[in-house]
Amino acid sequence: MKFLTRFLCAFVLLFSIIAVVVPTNSHAQSIKVNKSFKSAAKKGKLLGNKGYVGMTYKELKTSVPGKAIIAESVNVYNAKRGGTMYGFEQYNPHTGSISFKVKNTDDVEYISNSYSGKLTHKQMIKYFGHPVGNRTYGTKNKLYKSGVYYIGFRSYKSGKGYITDIAIGTRDMMDLAAYFNGY
Repeated sequence: MKFLTRFLCAFVLLFSIIAVVVPTNSHAQSIKVNKSFKSAAKKGKLLGNKGYVGMTYKELKTSVPGKAIIAESVNVYNAKRGGTMYGFEQYNPHTGSISFKVKNTDDVEYISNSYSGKLTHKQMIKYFGHPVGNRTYGTKNKLYKSGVYYIGFRSYKSGKGYITDIAIGTRDMMDLAAYFNGY
């Protein structure tokens, strides 16, 4: 029963994020995996973003102008510039409770952004090693480990070029993101 409740909460959360609040980023910066990308990822950051995984909501609000979007089963903070999305886990596995409001003490557990350019698994393997095994409801995912954080991405053709969506976060959040976003 707990598994079903968790699964349903996670499904609604991530589906709502994908379908409702993902901003389009028409001025996406280009993506390149290199030593500075790897270094930032180990700290829970994506290049070009001020926020990081593990910072509190209070810190995020003061350092990154944006807006919290609290909808049914969604706890998200969207940056005003750059299209970065910061996610907060609603389901607390320690207490079994669900929170529909982000508290100042809640930690960022997921950051995603869109970049121009194509990223390949070969490039990721060069800096992060082979993807970690699947853990998400029996589906295969390709998450890369960087320190204590996990990275997922997908590249797709858009017009004459490519767009790459990259996310970094905690293991639980990235497992769910991988399941729903096809990383």
